Amino acid sequence: MRIEKNEFFIQWLVDNNITSRESAVSYDSYVRNAFSYIAKLQALDTNTIEEIINILSENGIAKNIKKSPKTILNYLSGLRAYGEFLNDTTEINGAIFPGENIEILTQLSSTEEQVYTYNTLYKNFAFRLITQDRFYDNIYFPISLIKQLFYKTNNKARFDRILKSMINSINIYLSEKDVILFEDISELKIKDKTVSVVCANNNLVIYTPTNTSRLEPFLVDKLSDVSIDHIIPQYTIMQELKDDLPEFKKLTEILKQSATKVSNRPTLAAYKNKFGLDSILQSIDLDQLENELRLVVRPKNLRLMNRSLNTSKGKK
Repeated sequence: MRIEKNEFFIQWLVDNNITSRESAVSYDSYVRNAFSYIAKLQALDTNTIEEIINILSENGIAKNIKKSPKTILNYLSGLRAYGEFLNDTTEINGAIFPGENIEILTQLSSTEEQVYTYNTLYKNFAFRLITQDRFYDNIYFPISLIKQLFYKTNNKARFDRILKSMINSINIYLSEKDVILFEDISELKIKDKTVSVVCANNNLVIYTPTNTSRLEPFLVDKLSDVSIDHIIPQYTIMQELKDDLPEFKKLTEILKQSATKVSNRPTLAAYKNKFGLDSILQSIDLDQLENELRLVVRPKNLRLMNRSLNTSKGKK
């Protein structure tokens, strides 16, 4: 199936200061080539994009599908950016893409053992975290928008440092008493449903926390079943700190009082499509917003958890 060049995606990359025009055209090509090989139809859903990313992130997948490692890296770069694009433009995607669900060729995945390197996991986890906007009643946590504000103003490194601190301090449980951090591992493996990590050249079976604070064997089928959980829910943190978050409050009011009345991800996408970021940038103090973001995303408040257990929790 021939997939046409996506000018909307290309322009989005340029407008958000993610790549140059030349690189944006390359990213679009990577995505189209990946879709042509991995799937029968284009996707509308970031969860589906994540599934494709996870398959292409496995060690050895390049050999399985007879592509060079460089080609796989290109596919992944394009798809992660495309996932952000979908997250950012949900409101207008109906006019761009077919509405059918994607059919992923999952048989390309290695079923015996899935192995993911630190670098690949880092990028995949970053994609997850920056597409998890939260719209609480009295204060918003629009992380995708916050990233764009920093990138748009050539402050990419400042945002990326905060994101790196979040990811590297993810807790991984070896036992009730033994906890390592994400930055300590070199690989994560899934074999016979059991999740393990490589730390200091040792393969260590890990455990998942539960809603009763006990640990259980970490048994999953695939990487998307490995969830990043907040130990203290994001909602609780935002409520406890709301009086110390003037820029978050200001951002919330701007979005709530706009003509689009932002209250969820589709309306946030509609707001940005209609108004752009300039009016927000004129109203927000980025230095203060950075300080508040560091306060909100406190270190070591994330942990790896079985998604089936995580989904049964309350407000996050």
